[in-house]
Amino acid sequence: MTYLNENKKINKLKKHNLSNNKKKFYNVENIFYLIKSIIIKLINGTLYYIWELIYGFMDIIKLFKYKNIYKDKVALILGNGPSQEYITKKDLITFKKKGIIFFVNYWFLNKNIRKIIPHFLVISDIRLLNKESDNFFNSKNKILLKYIKKHIPMKIICPIRAKKKLLKIVKDEDRIIAFCDSELRGILSNTLPIFPRGYISMTVYKAIALANWMNFKKIFILGVDNTYPRNTYSDINNSILNHEIHAGKKFNETTVVNNTSYYGSMADLFQEISFLFRDAYKLNINNNIYNLDQYSLTDAFKKQKFHKGFFKNLK
Repeated sequence: MTYLNENKKINKLKKHNLSNNKKKFYNVENIFYLIKSIIIKLINGTLYYIWELIYGFMDIIKLFKYKNIYKDKVALILGNGPSQEYITKKDLITFKKKGIIFFVNYWFLNKNIRKIIPHFLVISDIRLLNKESDNFFNSKNKILLKYIKKHIPMKIICPIRAKKKLLKIVKDEDRIIAFCDSELRGILSNTLPIFPRGYISMTVYKAIALANWMNFKKIFILGVDNTYPRNTYSDINNSILNHEIHAGKKFNETTVVNNTSYYGSMADLFQEISFLFRDAYKLNINNNIYNLDQYSLTDAFKKQKFHKGFFKNLK
């Protein structure tokens, strides 16, 4: 596909404009901006964490029940990136007999694996729990809420601030594991779920952090491709466009999301993407995470080539 044809095809896809009241600017060359940014983060993050301690103290205590609980087990964390298509329903059935599966957000959009119910579903965006949300989320949210209600053995991992809303849906507090989602990135490098995050807010990263807390002997990841540099486009209006590629979707079923209201410029977007790659290294604390996508741009973890029957001889 030539450069011109590629961009024409992208601009013909259905577009969705995400609205946001405050754009992100990263003036990293200005020392006064950096100092101001750190002070604001410190104040906001600390206040949020105090709120979590007050209203989620018992949830933090509950997290200790899961600390080191799976030190003799293996985990599979499945993100929703294109490489998720490597794996089949049969692969997941095989793995589920030997290990613990984590899915994130809208895993069911991949029809090939939607019947596989994970041990843990990780949700960090509270918009996913709204029955009447933005059109971009609405239809998917309805399906997600049905899955959550129907599949009772599946535990839901979410931020403390989302627990109240989630509890109205599941009606069972034992199914919910709530963690601290306050952020002190740039100040701390913490990945423990009982303290403020020191890494970027990405659901699959939070799943990895929780898996680290549970202390699996090996953690396999797939669908954590971080293909944002490949999937970023623009148009005549200098819009900041992201081609949303979800595993299991054909090209004409994909969407282009207009993120112009989120970022001051393309430079600000790519500054944030750099944090995405850098922060992945913070999560590899035990050097026991294996990326099963050999082509993934995420280079913080050791890679293993996934193949048919990969999980058969897994110990």
